[in-house]
Formats: sequence, C-alpha cells, structure tokens
Amino acid sequence: MVLGKLIIGQGKRFASGVPDCEIVLKKVDDILSEALTYSRTLVTELSSPVLHDYGPAGGLRWLGDYMKKHGQTVTVMAPEDQNLKLPEGQIILLFQSVRELLINSSKHAGTSEATVRMDQCDDYLQIEVRDEGAGFDVAEPGMLANGQR
Repeated sequence: MVLGKLIIGQGKRFASGVPDCEIVLKKVDDILSEALTYSRTLVTELSSPVLHDYGPAGGLRWLGDYMKKHGQTVTVMAPEDQNLKLPEGQIILLFQSVRELLINSSKHAGTSEATVRMDQCDDYLQIEVRDEGAGFDVAEPGMLANGQR
C-alpha cells in the first residue's frame, strides 16, 4: 500500500493539468490512505505492542481499557511478577482469544461487565474470562437460559 501511494505520487506529477486524471489519482490515494490506517489499527488491536513491551499481564490490562470502546467494563486480575516463558505465537493466540471472548461477552451476554483473571501455577497458565450475563441452556442449542433464542 505504501508503494502504491508512492507510485500514485509520481503519477500525480505526470497527470498535472489533466483534471480527470488528477481526480482519479486523488481518489485512489485516499483509498490507500484509509486502507493503511485501517490495517495499522487492526494490527495494533490483534497484537498490541503492549504485549511485547509489558508481557501478557500488561496486554490484558490494555485490552481491558480497549474494551471501554465497546461499552464494556473489564476488571483484569493478573499478577505483574509472573515470568511467563511462552513462545510469542502462543502469547498472541492467548491475547486474541481473550479479546474475542470479551467481544462476544459484550455483544451477547446482556451485561456490560466482565472479569479476566490470569494465574500461573507451576507449568500451567490459566486465563478465565467471566461475565454475569444471560448464559444459555446447554440442553437446547440456541436457547438462552432465560428462554429466549
């Protein structure tokens, strides 16, 4: 996309004085600018730089703050002193999984509050995402606990 913007910039110089070409190149340049902004935002949301700088606990705290944009209050309980030795890919997968669970909670649980708890004991890591939402009846697929579909 950046290369495309550079080439568009060159094309604008050649198209100077040709109004139709200038308009089309401006539109394409604007589209590429929007796409770059969107992709940078998406990368940040899916794999926050906070994960790299402050580890999983800091990433979960950042995610709790981020969920305010979705109208959800998230309490994060994650000890700072945990020395997790996980490959980066696994940390990103855990982060993305918690993010998805929180978004699902925000959309479907009927509550605006959730709690994320991270604990490590010996060689095990446990991350719990909890809300006090409507839930669903496991006996009947597609049925919420309050009888609604």
